[in-house]
Order: sequence, then structure tokens, then C-alpha cells
Amino acid sequence: MATKYQRVLPIVHALESKYGSMVNVPKSDSDFKKLRKIYPESSSRDRDFNQIRAKTYSLVQDGYSAYKISKKLHVTRVWVSKYIKDNGLRLKHPFNYLITISGVRYYTESLIYFAKIEFHKSLRSNTDAKIYLQEHGFNIKPGYYVWADIPKGAYFLLNYMDVPKIKKRTNDYIYPPREAIQWKF
Repeated sequence: MATKYQRVLPIVHALESKYGSMVNVPKSDSDFKKLRKIYPESSSRDRDFNQIRAKTYSLVQDGYSAYKISKKLHVTRVWVSKYIKDNGLRLKHPFNYLITISGVRYYTESLIYFAKIEFHKSLRSNTDAKIYLQEHGFNIKPGYYVWADIPKGAYFLLNYMDVPKIKKRTNDYIYPPREAIQWKF
């Protein structure tokens, strides 16, 4: 049995002989239709990249990682990372825990850091911090929360902040200072 490539090659040569180039072939040509039955048009080539760029920008602002954006938009992670770099954007840290007490919501990366900031308590592990916080009436829900998941009026605490802040607007996210970014090699 012939491969797709072997079946398509004679059709492509015939179309190029007839029209001079594949660019000039009308979609209504019967040979072109045969070609499309073997190789349907790729949806990734037909997309409006302006929409993809706009959606990428929106997802970056919402706090999604390059990996999650690439999966949502069906583009490569390398393309997303390059888009972020070329447009001077910065990714937002995800939040790993939702902590509640008396209707007040806190979103944080680390239970250890939350206990350190709120109670000035140094704990060794997230398990110890979870037990400590639960003993003080906090409810803890682990998860993967992006910036867009945090409702207005909730507190957020990242591992480089001194105190929890209230989210009032979508642009209230606090990035780490550039000199505080730790590079891992």
C-alpha cells in the first residue's frame, strides 16, 4: 500500500504542471479536491493569528502558564514563550491554596509562607502548616488557582510579598522585583 506522500505526489505534480504552482490552483479543481481528501487543510494554518495573539495576551493576563496557554490554543509552548518575551509580558505565579476563615478568602502559593506572614510562625513543611492553620480555624483547599480565579475582595499572598493584599481590580497583581527573581540553572 502506498503512503499518503506517495499518493499525493503525482497529484501535486499534475496540478503544478496545469497551473504553474500550487498557489494558483483553484479550490474547485477536481484533482485539488482529491488532494484535500488525502490531506485535509490543517486547522493550525487556517487560524487567524491575530485572534491567537489576542487570546494569548488575555490568558497571560489571566495568570495561565505558557504550558497551559499552549494546550488551550493548540500552539507550541515555545511560540507562547517567544510571544511573551517579544511583547514584554510577564507570567503570573499560580496559587496553590485557598484558605478561608469566617468568609474571608486568602489565595497563596505556600502554607508555610502564609503561616510565617500571618502568625510569625516558622514551620518546616506544608503539612505542619496545614495542621497549625486548621487548629486556628482555617479551612484549606489545595488546587491550582490562576489570577483570573481570584474574586475581587479576596486576599492574595505570594512568596515575595510582606503582607496579603486585597484584589480590587484585575490589574492589582504584584510582580516580584526583577532583582528578586531567582534563576535556576
